[in-house]
Amino acid sequence: MKSIKLKVFPTVLFILGALVLYVYIRDTKIESEINQNKFNTVGIILEFRENLKTSNHIVYAFYFKGKLYEGYQSCKDLIFETGKFYKVDVSSINPEHSRIHLDKQVKDSTEIVNAGFTFR
Repeated sequence: MKSIKLKVFPTVLFILGALVLYVYIRDTKIESEINQNKFNTVGIILEFRENLKTSNHIVYAFYFKGKLYEGYQSCKDLIFETGKFYKVDVSSINPEHSRIHLDKQVKDSTEIVNAGFTFR
């Protein structure tokens, strides 16, 4: 029985390490792609998800070439209101890859409308 546990532990540890490495490489590639093919626009926070065990998350939306996209991003322990607009960087070759700048709120209505949003 002890022999089985000793064989399983390194395997589980290897799988977890490989998973962490995969996520790190994927996220690094996405960040690099956004930086190399950056398109600046404006996004709106659609939903704020508060989580006591891990970091909070937001769901945001933005327009790219007239099409509406959604993004999802961790916002650590900060709290954000839905309906507020912020700067967003989008990969022009894959608009599914984006990042919202939660420290750069947009209040200029002209900039918001030029980004594809309308006011009612």
